[in-house]
Amino acid sequence: MARGASDSKGNVMAVVKAIESYKALNLSLPLNLKVIFEGEEEIGSPNLQKYIETHGGRLKADAAVCFDGGLDYNGRPGISLSLKGILYVEFRCKTAKTDGHSSLAPLIGNLAWKLINALKSLKNEGGRILIEGENAVQYTG
Repeated sequence: MARGASDSKGNVMAVVKAIESYKALNLSLPLNLKVIFEGEEEIGSPNLQKYIETHGGRLKADAAVCFDGGLDYNGRPGISLSLKGILYVEFRCKTAKTDGHSSLAPLIGNLAWKLINALKSLKNEGGRILIEGENAVQYTG
């Protein structure tokens, strides 16, 4: 299976081909259409913010379609919020240099649970991201 064969490329190409068909028949589109292809998502879209800042006025629209989604278990298309984003977190755990006997379990914390608690500390019970900093984006939902 090709990379992206079940991703959004087929949906995107369907739109491109529909636009090409209108143009080939010398027909006018029944709406003002803007198409943006952003191909840096796998590396965190480093140039998207600058593009938006530079060309923001040209990007205004009454509606937007994003093809990142899928079908639910009934085959209905779905739209998901907070679908994008990258989080880089590095956890380092130190433990004993040798295995400990199980009789020491009450005295030696289990690293698996320490990692679980570390992950849980990234968001509160309401889903609010607790990471602070200049580049932190807050989402509640």
